[in-house]
Formats: sequence, structure tokens, C-alpha cells
Amino acid sequence: MISVCPMTVLREDLDLAVPHAEELFIGGSWQPPATAARFVVVNPSNENVLAELPDVAPADIDKAVAAARAAFDEGTWPRLPMAERTARLRGFT
Repeated sequence: MISVCPMTVLREDLDLAVPHAEELFIGGSWQPPATAARFVVVNPSNENVLAELPDVAPADIDKAVAAARAAFDEGTWPRLPMAERTARLRGFT
């Protein structure tokens, strides 16, 4: 599967190294994917390969959904003020 984003303008001088490119972030930690399947991310303006990342399997999705449900039901997330939740989410970018 090739993933493209036609609205993205990328500069060639950017360092696009992807930390943890072999793993998925699930349940608050980096974890290996359920399969070895990969997908290629391509720059649509010049078709250069930007990254090759794990392709999630149904088992990965189930694990992530279960972790999200547990975090919501048992964790502090739903009780945090909106500003703090926003700040935490922006920390990923």
C-alpha cells in the first residue's frame, strides 16, 4: 500500500527520520506490530520514498482500541481539564 498526501508540501532539507519506525505506540508504550507487513510513505511531489512503516493488522487495532478503552474507563484522561489534554496531544507533534 502506498500512502500519499497531496496537500503536503515537503522541503528536501528536512530531516524526516522517524523514531521508533519499527514499532507502534499502543497503551502508552512502543510495541512491535503483530505482523511484519510494511507500507511505504511517498512524497507526492517527486515520488521519493519518505519512510517505510509498520502496516497495522487487525490484532494491532484490537490492542489499541482495548488500551484506549481501558485508559478512558480506568485512567485519569477523561477527568483532565481540556487544556491539559490539548497540551499532551500537542506534545506528539
